[in-house]
Amino acid sequence: MSFIEFVRNTRTEFEDFLQQKMPTQEDGEPIWKSLQGGKRLRPLLCILSYRARGGTAQDYEEALDVATAVELGHCASLCHNDIIDKDLERRGNPALWVENGIPRAMMVGHEAISWGFQISLDHGDDIAETFLGAWDQSLRGELREISARENQKGSTSTRLDIITKKTGGLFSAASKVGSQAADASQDLQKLMEEYGLMIGMAYQFADDLFELRNGKNEDLLKMLEDSGELKNATLEEYLEEEMRDVIKKSEKLSHNPRIPKSEFKEFLSEAPEFFVNQMLRESKY
Repeated sequence: MSFIEFVRNTRTEFEDFLQQKMPTQEDGEPIWKSLQGGKRLRPLLCILSYRARGGTAQDYEEALDVATAVELGHCASLCHNDIIDKDLERRGNPALWVENGIPRAMMVGHEAISWGFQISLDHGDDIAETFLGAWDQSLRGELREISARENQKGSTSTRLDIITKKTGGLFSAASKVGSQAADASQDLQKLMEEYGLMIGMAYQFADDLFELRNGKNEDLLKMLEDSGELKNATLEEYLEEEMRDVIKKSEKLSHNPRIPKSEFKEFLSEAPEFFVNQMLRESKY
């Protein structure tokens, strides 16, 4: 099986599972809409981590379930971020707040995070703690970003802190809970957590590059460009260099001997470039 075949098969399995897990569209239409159209990158990372640890078909439904919790956390962040950023579109459609109003979009986001946390609790305190920690990090990253905009101050250290918490947190949690569902050792959980963080950071740098190359040099990037910290490098060169650096770090982690040898271990080394290319070719997911 190739890596692309793994991606295709896993996405199909996850979508089928999600269809069964979701409430009827009559009862949960807004949350259905908020979940439609995504690339499922975080659930994909969760399941890849599960497989790379040696997770079996017998417990595969648990991996799909915790992957659902991760996707719900991501869904919640999108509902809220679109309101904060005043984004009018999401995945080619009107943003949820545009179509349903801010109050309902806020409540859908709260419902998604509540539901995701309940799923994680069903699988034990350790997984629930990972999930809650990721959501806390994401909130702190969002607050740091809001503060930077209000104060009109941007720096490489501020941007790195925002990326680590806001984007890296959920990717990191996705990778960690996949290994937890497969009963990985604490050391291996830590390794997979760091691996997911590197992928999340690479993905955000790719997002910044996509915005820049498409004429959407948003305020924080402009502040970073005006800070004088980039010296002789252009903003695009800086973002490209940072992205490549964390890709290399994630690839190095994927070769760690603590990860059992398997085709899925090989897939771990292919995943960083795949995730970045998903962003560079597409709009936000």
